[in-house]
Formats: sequence, structure tokens, C-alpha cells
Amino acid sequence: MAALALLLAGCGTETVTGAESPELDRAGESARAVVAAIMDSSTSAAAVLNDREISCLRPEDDKPQTRTRWRVALQGELERNTDLAALEAELRSHFDGEGWEPAQPPPAEGFGRPAGSVLFVGYAGRGQSVQVDVVERDGQLLLVADSSTDCFEHGEDHRMTRSKADPGYGKGSTIYDYRNEE
Repeated sequence: MAALALLLAGCGTETVTGAESPELDRAGESARAVVAAIMDSSTSAAAVLNDREISCLRPEDDKPQTRTRWRVALQGELERNTDLAALEAELRSHFDGEGWEPAQPPPAEGFGRPAGSVLFVGYAGRGQSVQVDVVERDGQLLLVADSSTDCFEHGEDHRMTRSKADPGYGKGSTIYDYRNEE
């Protein structure tokens, strides 16, 4: 559990959107806190899958940076003997107790659900949504916690960013301000 705190703190997960988007920065911090709390209570270590700003627009849109949200996704391994019913009850109790609204699962794998998903818990509230999947893969149980904020409007000069913890941080991109990430 302490490994996750070190992962998130030590990798410098602060966003780098700057003063132009303090609301997006705060929303990203909130999404990060939600998935970190899930992972911290359920797994011993986690890997960052995403910690970045993503477009809310269709891929063919020529100005994807004008409407964005922050997405954070972490993955950690569960003990093989994890009681999934108890885990689901714990997650639902937490979100219900915090006043979140339950969300329906996506219709099928590949449409927002990872392949091999054996448990789904989804909620929305506080300007974001959270989805927790337990995935069975290669004999392992993986917990995937994914949170996305509501969308934010930006001017055409806005550049999308990633946190230092994101696996794509500093890598070349046509939509991310990777030169400022280095």
C-alpha cells in the first residue's frame, strides 16, 4: 500500500497545464485521489496506465485540445484468493456512503470494458466518473481503477499535457506539449 503512495508522489504526478487551467489541474488531482484510494485499499502495488489530459472530441476533429478531460487509470494485482463479492461490497459501500451515483456497466468488452472482466463497479459524481474492473488474465486477478473528469472547454492555443507518472510523458506527440514535458 505504501508503494502506491510512493509511486504517485515520487513520480511527480503534478499536472503541468499551468495557470491557464487551474480547474483542470484540480479535477485531475481529484481523479488521481479517487483511484489511488481504491488501489491503496485493495492491492500492494500499482502501475500507472494513464495520467493525462484526453480529448472529449471525436478522433477526426482537427482541434482535439479545445475540449478535454483528465483521465487517471491504475492497475494492480490482487491476491488470487480475493473475495470478489466482499471487494464489490466494500467499493459500493464506499461510493454509496460518499453520495456517488451508480453507473451502468459498458455493454461489452472493447466498449469501455477490458477483456476478461469478472467484476465491474462504476460510479459518477463530483464532476467525474470512476470505473473499477477486476480482470482475470493469465491466471492473475488484476484490479483496474479508471477515473475521468467532466470535460473542460479551452481556447485553440491550449496544449494537452500528461503528468510525469504517465507512461507517455516526454514522448513525441502531435497533440501533447511533449517539448515542455522534458
